[in-house]
Amino acid sequence: MQRIIYTIYSGQTKASQIIRKLSSFNAKHPLHKAFRNLGRLCKTRHIFEMAGDMNFRRNMLQGLNKGESRNAFSNEVRFGSRGVFKEKDPELRVCMASATNLVILCASICNTIEIQQKIRSLKAEGMKNIRR
Repeated sequence: MQRIIYTIYSGQTKASQIIRKLSSFNAKHPLHKAFRNLGRLCKTRHIFEMAGDMNFRRNMLQGLNKGESRNAFSNEVRFGSRGVFKEKDPELRVCMASATNLVILCASICNTIEIQQKIRSLKAEGMKNIRR
């Protein structure tokens, strides 16, 4: 394992070549088992780090919530065909996805402008505890 890692770090071999070679090994091969167990250790370490660090969990949850809310809004925007792209042509699918992203971006910009205007009007009325 150390030799393989050294060849990747030293630039003698690309990681993609190593992965391709290791994936061709049998699951019972000792090197395959060793790397699988190393992956499990890394995953376990990540879980323990997440469980023990409140800020880490909070940041992860905020990121997940942002993604989920964006997906939910995207589903609301794509009301035709229940939000499913039924086109067979990949170019048309990309065009439809880009159009959906453009609508979402426009809605976000409009929302931001409205919130900024509301904050300015509240500050003009004398509210001082509004943070930027």
